[in-house]
Amino acid sequence: MSAEADQSSLPPPPRPDLKNLFSSAKLVSSNKNSKQALMFKSLQWRQAYQNLDHYRYEFEKSSATEEDFTFEMRQILNGEMKGLGTGTFVWPAAHILSKYLEIAYGKNKLAGKHVCDIGTGTGITGFIAAYLGANVVLTDQACVLDLLQENTTSFEETFRRHFPVQTGLGSLVIREYDWVSKNAVSDCDFDLLLISDCVLPKLYPIDLLLGAVDHLMRDHTVALFSYEHRPYAAFDPRQEFLHLCETRGLEVAVVPLSEHHSVYRAEDIEIWEVRRRRQSADHSHRNVVDDGRAKLVVHNWGEAQPVIEATLVTYPPDGMSVVPLRISQAASGGSTVGNMLWPSSVLCSRLLLSGQHLHPSLDSPSTVCLDVGAGCGLTSIVAHHLGHSIVATDRPSIVDGLLGANVRRYFDAVTDHREASQSSRLQCLSLDWEAMFSGASTSDWFEQLGDASIGCVLCSDCLYSSPAVQPLLCLLDTVALRERSLVQSRESETRTVSVQVLVVNELRSPLEEFLYFALHRPDPSITVRIREIPLTSPDLVLVRSPEAFHVSPPLRACLMTWSCKW
Repeated sequence: MSAEADQSSLPPPPRPDLKNLFSSAKLVSSNKNSKQALMFKSLQWRQAYQNLDHYRYEFEKSSATEEDFTFEMRQILNGEMKGLGTGTFVWPAAHILSKYLEIAYGKNKLAGKHVCDIGTGTGITGFIAAYLGANVVLTDQACVLDLLQENTTSFEETFRRHFPVQTGLGSLVIREYDWVSKNAVSDCDFDLLLISDCVLPKLYPIDLLLGAVDHLMRDHTVALFSYEHRPYAAFDPRQEFLHLCETRGLEVAVVPLSEHHSVYRAEDIEIWEVRRRRQSADHSHRNVVDDGRAKLVVHNWGEAQPVIEATLVTYPPDGMSVVPLRISQAASGGSTVGNMLWPSSVLCSRLLLSGQHLHPSLDSPSTVCLDVGAGCGLTSIVAHHLGHSIVATDRPSIVDGLLGANVRRYFDAVTDHREASQSSRLQCLSLDWEAMFSGASTSDWFEQLGDASIGCVLCSDCLYSSPAVQPLLCLLDTVALRERSLVQSRESETRTVSVQVLVVNELRSPLEEFLYFALHRPDPSITVRIREIPLTSPDLVLVRSPEAFHVSPPLRACLMTWSCKW
């Protein structure tokens, strides 16, 4: 018999019983703070109630004479498989945050404070806050409120039996809190928010959670998050959390592991302390920061807002220029195409302010920028304030209405900055794409521009439906062919003329249709190149202030070049 056969016929070695392994004191180093000792302690308490329908929590003793107090609550295993979500089980991160509350805050700091436990689940973290004297609002989804009520009643009865003469228990109130509507506890002023193991993007969008937290935060509020590291393919949840906090003006500090409980701690579980970033005491210009970068700060948002207020900050040679803008838009209801300020217009304006995308030739007095579908006029106004000559176009009713009114209001606002825009002009002209596409003569319209070259076309959310695709393509072809004719009349050498087209649009199928047909123009003399402009999460933030936070829907930005040869 071969040696391999002898080895394969041997019985497997005995496997140790894991329960006995974790509880065996012999395996733990004599140094109680060694990494090995802490690892086994962590495994011991984390595994203790993993497969049981109850969870036992032992409170810390504040003195040697204080009696032991242990509370047992009910938990439901695999609640997510029963339509109850993940909140029916006591997760390790909740236990770690509860222990941190006891040792870091205690009764001295929490007595009489107002606390909200967001996504409380079984209620464990909120119970600890109430035990320490806080008035606690326990919030979660409706599906777990029955279990939460049962545990709350049990906790209050257990406390009163154990401490019959004490009155130090804070109040406990149960509320359903919808992270979207945010209407259940918005009238409360909380000192502390508790959020344990809710940063779980596979199940709960992080930005939705932060929106619910941000809604309850005041300048003095502290939010404590406990987070267990779990792999997520799309992104690193920790980095995404930090990034989204930054966009909301929230500061995050990681509590060092050395400040966690000596036993109830784990290297894969963190505690984050989140506060609102301190605002400058100077409230001039609505807290616009003088950091040397041009910017557009939007202060309010929504279809119900008749006027969108913003601050335009630029840096001409003579210093910082701050111009307040008031952009009127149509009231909700009826046709809103062209009558509303859309997120793509804000992003397009900010791309212009970055100065990184358009060719410097636009600064020439003989070159104009054509804003197609200018709507409320924000993009045209920003481009003009940067010194570009702008032709803002839209349907006649919009040109004579909102667009014209907003441009006039802008000129009133820049009276003190007239020197910065003397070399540029801002015209409002009616332009009907459908008429051009149906074969109507375009010569009369372009005669209004004289000999000025069109160096750039701005398209902010022009692709709102499929019928708009071919008319816009036709218009851009016409612009390129016109530029070719202008150059041919001036020069005899063979060459190529190009027009830049900045397209910013919400992610809709007409945009994909437009990009496809742009690359397949029927005129062989016209070629189109597309360069994607990378966008990050901060680019999609419309409003960020202590009073409001709005994020745009997904947007796409492309810098296209329409080239025409002869």
